[in-house]
Amino acid sequence: MFKLGATVDNGFLSPKLTEYEPDLRPTVLDLRLEFSTNEFEHLDRENSEEYIAKEGFMFDTIVEVSPFGPILQSIYKANNISECVTRVIKYTFSHEITAVSLFLVNGDFKRIEKINFEWKEVKNLTVDISNYKNLDMSKYVIQNSSSYEKLTPEEKTILRKNFRDYKTVTVLLFSKVVETNPDTGVVTVIWETQDTLLTAYEVSVCTYSNMKYLTILHKNYNYTLFIWDQGGKWEDITESRLNMRELRFYFEDETDLNYVQQLTNKYVVYLNQFKYVLDFHFDDKLREKFGYRLARNLQYNLLENAIQIQFQSGLKVTLNSSVKHIKLFYHKLDHVVKRVNSRIMTRRPFLQIPEYYEFVNNINLLSKPETNISPEYTFISHSETDTDSETGHDYDTPAPDITSDSHGNEHTHGNEHTQGKSDNTEDQSENTEEQSENTEEQSVTSDETLDDTLDESEKSVIESETDTFEDSEGLSDDTESYHRYNSDSDDETKFVELNISERKSKRGHNYRKIDKLVEFSCVPGYEFVKISESPCSHSTLSGSPSGPGVNREIWSTYDQKESVKRVKLLDSFNTKYLLGERDNYDYFLYKWTSERRNWEEITRKKISLDNLKMIDRDGLEIRYPHIIAHFAKFQLSIIPRTQCHKLLYRNQEIWSKEMTELEEIVIKILEDKVNLYLKNNFVKRFDLFNDRMFLISEGNSIHKH
Repeated sequence: MFKLGATVDNGFLSPKLTEYEPDLRPTVLDLRLEFSTNEFEHLDRENSEEYIAKEGFMFDTIVEVSPFGPILQSIYKANNISECVTRVIKYTFSHEITAVSLFLVNGDFKRIEKINFEWKEVKNLTVDISNYKNLDMSKYVIQNSSSYEKLTPEEKTILRKNFRDYKTVTVLLFSKVVETNPDTGVVTVIWETQDTLLTAYEVSVCTYSNMKYLTILHKNYNYTLFIWDQGGKWEDITESRLNMRELRFYFEDETDLNYVQQLTNKYVVYLNQFKYVLDFHFDDKLREKFGYRLARNLQYNLLENAIQIQFQSGLKVTLNSSVKHIKLFYHKLDHVVKRVNSRIMTRRPFLQIPEYYEFVNNINLLSKPETNISPEYTFISHSETDTDSETGHDYDTPAPDITSDSHGNEHTHGNEHTQGKSDNTEDQSENTEEQSENTEEQSVTSDETLDDTLDESEKSVIESETDTFEDSEGLSDDTESYHRYNSDSDDETKFVELNISERKSKRGHNYRKIDKLVEFSCVPGYEFVKISESPCSHSTLSGSPSGPGVNREIWSTYDQKESVKRVKLLDSFNTKYLLGERDNYDYFLYKWTSERRNWEEITRKKISLDNLKMIDRDGLEIRYPHIIAHFAKFQLSIIPRTQCHKLLYRNQEIWSKEMTELEEIVIKILEDKVNLYLKNNFVKRFDLFNDRMFLISEGNSIHKH
């Protein structure tokens, strides 16, 4: 028995899903254009481009036009006004448009991809909650966390709750939730819907003390709650919980009751450790009037069936469960069961920012970043914990495997073990510079001794929060040949071999897969000095030059300065590239040639900081460490720390300060392209041909990296 969609509207109304026919003028969008026009704004993002219709316009037709005029392909055509599009995200690879994500006037999403040279709409996703290994992170990601609660203030017993969140990262949402029996392989459908409004942003599982729950946050902000019953089946208990649409709110006059959508149209709903959270986002007028006494968020605990209101001061009050009229101004509150001081609850950090994030959360992409949203609401904030004197939270730490017969996680003080900590990944280090300076570091627990209460059996350490949750293994035997690099001291860097045929995390490195891209990143204290592959990695090979059973060497070095910490492998149907990244933002690039059946280094044929030189006013080259840079997939972004006066490709001058001041350079390694982002949102795009740079387009474009 499974739940086919949801039957009760129990969530707050989603502001983005109101039905209306706006007074907009339909227009055609050509995806070959790479600059803003009178009808739309063009945005450059990391590995994508966006088109946002200006006020008064919408896209009813989306096409791809050749440079010589005729339409190459028609990608999308709206049937009516509600199906017209206000925002488009475009993805390209090697000069070819591969996919588009569409945001419709009626609040719906669509994903269209080029499959076998034809544009086809891709349907929504199925998530298997029993599978959390070897995931393709191009569709959804998994985050683990735990919370710790004292059962009573007097007792030392700690209750640990484990959470596993499945979150979509594109406009493709979950339309089906299943669970696979690991012994029999039988697949059980827990929930399914055909209604686009009931598709899900997130699915979350919680286990503790022989209990198991599952909750779903739907696109229309409804929620569904399941419990694993004693008969070994999932039971829908949603109707036993609160209907959020019954709630009314007021400030000072109890007779002046309003729905939340009458008070603000910028509120946001999300899940945080089985709490259904509503962030109010009131306007400046209300914030100035009520100050720190104004309500910041509403938290509905789905497990405990309890409502809490948190105020700007951090004070959090638990209300009587029968209360339906809620005061949003802290002054002489009635029906209060409990009061605690707590850090502000905010959304948990994303491992990968969803495509729909800005659209759903009312973030204006066309304004400056600091005016988009206040720092405490930023999606990369770390201060998303809700820590009061009785409760602690541990985010993105390994939770035990969630199975149908999960046992209790109650502990007492006295064990001398400590909780394993996740290693940082490349994505985390890249996000560090973007994090809000006004946020606090996340707290593992309010009781510093809680880490000592965990059983050793529960310390299944994962390498990072972005890997595929594989169990750690020892290094391969091949790495022993590099003992000549390694010191006996644990403080010294260890140099290891990477076998790209082994798609999993190991002791020395993490692994993750995003569509056709595979990433290997060293954990702290390790670096790659050799890259190889197994002899049968390519189906086109009948044998291996190295002989059967011997790994094929792709790259190696004896120079410690040439070692790499990150390797990316693009493994598509007819193309394979291997990129090695160094800390000084140098790189090497190999391409698989099916004719010769081997890897060929093509680094010297590509654009890099060795041939694209930034020159300062004294005629000196600007190199690392006088740059801010990072790799994103097969792109390299560079911001000079000192003022750049001239940019040369080999001996060819392609830009000088006499034009407009340079802000950022983006090298598209595989496409042989360079984008120069100048002041005042102006971009110049260059293409490499016959070892010369040619300007292919220029115009206004908002740069959002």
